[in-house]
Amino acid sequence: MPAISIFNAKRGTGKTTLTIVLACELARNGASVVVIDVDTNSTTGRWSRRRAHEGRAAPFEIIAEPGEAKLVRLFDQYSASHDFVLIDFEGIASRATSRALARSHMVLVPFNLSPIDAELTASAVGLLHEAAEVLGRNIPFRLVRSRDNAAIQTKTAQRIIAAITQAELPLLSVGLVERAAYRDIFDFAQTLEELDENRTSGLPAARKNAYDIARSVLEAFAEEDRKVSGTAWGRRLVGSTGAANEPREGSGELERPVCSEIERARIKLDAAQEEAIHRSGAVGFVDRDAASSVTSETSGKAAPRRRRSAQPQVSVFIKGPKDALDWFVEYSNQCGHRSYWETLEEFRALVEGK
Repeated sequence: MPAISIFNAKRGTGKTTLTIVLACELARNGASVVVIDVDTNSTTGRWSRRRAHEGRAAPFEIIAEPGEAKLVRLFDQYSASHDFVLIDFEGIASRATSRALARSHMVLVPFNLSPIDAELTASAVGLLHEAAEVLGRNIPFRLVRSRDNAAIQTKTAQRIIAAITQAELPLLSVGLVERAAYRDIFDFAQTLEELDENRTSGLPAARKNAYDIARSVLEAFAEEDRKVSGTAWGRRLVGSTGAANEPREGSGELERPVCSEIERARIKLDAAQEEAIHRSGAVGFVDRDAASSVTSETSGKAAPRRRRSAQPQVSVFIKGPKDALDWFVEYSNQCGHRSYWETLEEFRALVEGK
């Protein structure tokens, strides 16, 4: 079933909030959902453990900090058994990230409407494009506005959205609005349905926004599915009882993709793509030290997670004469290069006489 990665190499963009809000809304409408929490902060895992301590089960299954070695196996296992698999990544582009992105049916990239966040989000999009180039297939994604202002759109936000539109980047039609209810989800370890309107302000509006977010994500799946198969929508999203939960006020009913291109159990990778993942440092992803997944025998706690040193990566978009760029692409293909960076490195070696 559809696997959705929530990814941005910048921290503080609302990845975990979007993950929980989306998972809760999909589960509320009868879908079986599992969240794989790869973030070392494990906010989703703490949310789940607190609920368990208070005697309240989570509305969806949560796998916290599975480790890079287990991630692919869990990804394939739950894609085959659940309606939706959501992966909440940490604020770093890691080897685990590249493996999950390669198997994702959709990637959501939340970002704050600030110039700094927009610039760093552009780098995240660049990583997605480069990963897709190395894998040799498209990775569908949507940018998602985070902490959106419900009352007014600032001039800065207008400029950023205009730049996204001009660059023809896919933007989710609904943003995650700044709401006190979303903070209270974590403060009280509750869902939007469980929060009390007497102590949480703006709860009905937050519930409506959560529904709209889930609906727009499913609409994005439908759009991508039509691009691939030319097939339209499926049925309403229903639970085992066969009846959908009541929609939010002013909304329709959630539907879920049932076309073969979207509902396949997993994305299979050939040997060349697996090799590309193994070489994922070429597209900006860094590996972990072996100690990152080792548990200390004396303390019983997980060892600190550290990054290996990595060469800084940048994304370059070139505009030039068509015949020159066509020649560059043809030359790269003739040389069997899996990335244009390999061609540039070859040119560099020639210039420097290596």
